[in-house]
Amino acid sequence: MSTLEPDVPAAFHAAVQCARGALGDPCVPVVFVMTSRANAALARRALGSRVGFIRVRFTTADEIVTTLGRAATRGDHLKPEPSGWVVASLIAALPELSRRGELGVHGDALTQPGWLTPITRAVATLEDAHVSPADLRTLAAARPEFAPKCAPLASILEDLASRRRDESIRSRAGLEAAAANLEGCASHPLDQPGAAVFVGDMFLSVAAERTLEAWATRRQHVSRVAIAPFESLEPTHGGLRSLAERVARNTVCVDSGGSSLGILKRRLFTSVTGEPAPEDGAVELARAPHQVRAVREAVRRVRRAVAGGVPLDQCAIVLPDPDGADALAEALREASLPTTWMTGPPLERSASARALSLLLD
Repeated sequence: MSTLEPDVPAAFHAAVQCARGALGDPCVPVVFVMTSRANAALARRALGSRVGFIRVRFTTADEIVTTLGRAATRGDHLKPEPSGWVVASLIAALPELSRRGELGVHGDALTQPGWLTPITRAVATLEDAHVSPADLRTLAAARPEFAPKCAPLASILEDLASRRRDESIRSRAGLEAAAANLEGCASHPLDQPGAAVFVGDMFLSVAAERTLEAWATRRQHVSRVAIAPFESLEPTHGGLRSLAERVARNTVCVDSGGSSLGILKRRLFTSVTGEPAPEDGAVELARAPHQVRAVREAVRRVRRAVAGGVPLDQCAIVLPDPDGADALAEALREASLPTTWMTGPPLERSASARALSLLLD
């Protein structure tokens, strides 16, 4: 079932009313599952601008997984992994591994400071996918040409696992795996009977996806808020939106309206052109001789809007493709404007992807 609402606050209110109406309880708890704490705060503000509400909680997918993981591992006497622990451990581990020859021909390069961030991200990627050192060594045995590349990664993962055992620390991947095997945690407010509303899209690890799907099936009612123009984008594979589409009973859609701005929103991520939008003043056009100048002009417009009192969370810059993301990021840094990226530069240009590419090429 799908319903249409004129704006985001109305859609959030409709999702709450739909869940409570379906369950016949005007006070049933409703949990909004967002992609980040910043979005959760914005959603709370949006709903509050529309109507007063009680027993509505705004949380994140990560918070649900973490809460259930901690409940599942309460008796194992392991500490959660502190922020920055992997980075600090790699700083100590990489020189030792290089001296022992476990990083192979890449040892000298991988101990340089510039490689710390890419290696940290590569470790997170491998652990999120539950790739073990044994998996890497099996690949090296099956494909000898990969042996010099897989061995350093396997040694790094083994060293981190050893340090976690010595310090009685539980990895993030271990926490997610424990959460995925938990059948519920009725003592926590997040896992008590009620309704759930999913909003947005983000990447989920396999264990996190399993955890959230099991959590959603324990809810009495599940719905999803679909916000234009993001519905035109392809869902993240194994992500939050794909999960929500599987488990939701109904979808509340946001109608962007018939103004020039509304039409622009609907066509933003599509190839559809259609009739020209009306000239109603809702959209102001600007020209620039090339893309870099266009990006800098966009940043100037944002600074002007912020100086005029527009909140930062109501400003957005949308690029036609990711190719201009680097120039935009530089212009935003120069302007000292804090940003949250929905889609950044192509994945192949990310530090972790470059690190893995260099190791495996």
